Amino acid sequence: MIEKIIKAEKLTPESFRPFGDVIGPQATKPTVSTDILSFWDLVAELRMMDAEVGCLIVKSRPFTFGKMERHVKTTEMFIPMGSCSIFPLAPASRLDDPEATPSPDEVRAFVMDGTAAVLLKEGVWHWAPFPLTDLGTYLVLLRKGTVESDLDIKDLEATKRVMFKLTL
Repeated sequence: MIEKIIKAEKLTPESFRPFGDVIGPQATKPTVSTDILSFWDLVAELRMMDAEVGCLIVKSRPFTFGKMERHVKTTEMFIPMGSCSIFPLAPASRLDDPEATPSPDEVRAFVMDGTAAVLLKEGVWHWAPFPLTDLGTYLVLLRKGTVESDLDIKDLEATKRVMFKLTL
């Protein structure tokens, strides 16, 4: 068994670009700014029709995993509800190949501090966030029916004999 240690990175628009968009306060000038608000339009584009909102609650657990999942027909947004976590990801690979798996050498992890959401591109491999407290709660936006018809989970521990260990 190979153990790959993944050091969690700071979540920035630049570091996250291979996986999607960071949705939160922007470094650019707001589209509208008044004495009571700042608003930036088009910080990301949702490319999903007939979307649904789900609620994800993840429990504290050891920072190890051997599986990853993807959805090739939809983007997916994770909106933390006051949760801080480590979120493991790998770039999308061969969207048209149901046998594709993430490359263990491309797995990365990001610290989500609760101040920004993330919008994953289609096919980005991920696993459930690892909360830094007892529980983590997220709103999840994705195409309706994704869980039933677009859920591709790969067991890398069984097929590639690799386990990932996250560190801060």
